[in-house]
Amino acid sequence: MIQIVSEKYDMMQENVFRFAIQIKAGRTVLGWSQTDLAKKAGIARPTVARIESFSMQPKLETAEKIKDALRNAGIEFSDHQPERGFTMIVKSGALQTQRDEISRQEIEVTKKVIEQFSGLINKG
Repeated sequence: MIQIVSEKYDMMQENVFRFAIQIKAGRTVLGWSQTDLAKKAGIARPTVARIESFSMQPKLETAEKIKDALRNAGIEFSDHQPERGFTMIVKSGALQTQRDEISRQEIEVTKKVIEQFSGLINKG
């Protein structure tokens, strides 16, 4: 009986650990902070931090809110694929924000280079 309880506890801990890793992986792909995820999930930022640091096991309702926020952004997870691991599924739209940010940064860098180059031409 004690071994069964111990195995269930180990399995629960493994699931909590996996969920915490999934949250952080999803946030990273999306370029979200803990605050961003918390807002989109309708939970407090410290809750996200505690889950990610393995210091709390989320309630089922909280876990579903987080999963929904990530799913709505185009991130899903398939547990135990591979065995005792997970697969992250990233839909193409999930990366649009990052592409937009990269484009914005490229435009800013290009403007600065043109300004510097123009300054050199005007001096010469």
